[in-house]
Amino acid sequence: MRKTEMSIEQVQHWVISLLIFAISAFPTGGLIGVSYAVYNQGRHGAATGLLVMTGVIGVLAVGAMRVVHKRSVATPLLLLGILPAAIAAYVIVR
Repeated sequence: MRKTEMSIEQVQHWVISLLIFAISAFPTGGLIGVSYAVYNQGRHGAATGLLVMTGVIGVLAVGAMRVVHKRSVATPLLLLGILPAAIAAYVIVR
């Protein structure tokens, strides 16, 4: 049986990454909720702006996690940050 052990530094990186995720998830969820309400009021431009802000927060969060793990920030994985906003846009407009 092979045991894999993580160093203290690796554990610290993962804890910080999870904190970044949790802290970015709160405003992302809030902006999506407000965007839904604003869209239903007929203010489509405002809803679009809120969804763009959601995407920016997601991209910044993914970039911050990559910096914590000492990886290159310039990667296609940054597009994962846009995913919640894209899904919300699809659900709201549908």
